[in-house]
Amino acid sequence: MNAARLRIAVRRESAYLYPAAINGGLTREPIAQAADVIVPELADGCGVYLVTDLTGERYGGAPFVVERMGTAARPGMQRLPPYSEEQLPVANAFVKAARRRRPLLKTFPAGSPPPHVAPEGTLPWLTANGANGMLILPVVVDGMVPAVVNVVTCGNRRRLRDNGGL
Repeated sequence: MNAARLRIAVRRESAYLYPAAINGGLTREPIAQAADVIVPELADGCGVYLVTDLTGERYGGAPFVVERMGTAARPGMQRLPPYSEEQLPVANAFVKAARRRRPLLKTFPAGSPPPHVAPEGTLPWLTANGANGMLILPVVVDGMVPAVVNVVTCGNRRRLRDNGGL
């Protein structure tokens, strides 16, 4: 699967989220709808996370807090609960993608995600479902990152691949 194609789809869906994010009216419904558009056509799982605290960026470390606001999973896979809140360490891939304001592609052996590739509460889901790769896409609005979209491939689905567009 081409990561650039997926990035275009996420960007298109994120266009609906931008006005709500800017006006502070971002709710679970449009977030869940955005995740459902990506799964199952383009990926096996998707999570949309609001970035609620970036104080670590100002002070050189944690906390970096994200709230999972919506999820989707292909038929036959259990969906993660739609809500969680976690503080992420600086080494977490979500933190790196958000701070760089650039997508981050991670591939790994099926069912063996590295420790800091996602929020701690997501790792058991990645392992149980044989995840083999993920694309972490920061949603950038006026230079800020109000959300991060995490797109996952599992099992026999081809891993996401970078075609030079990331």
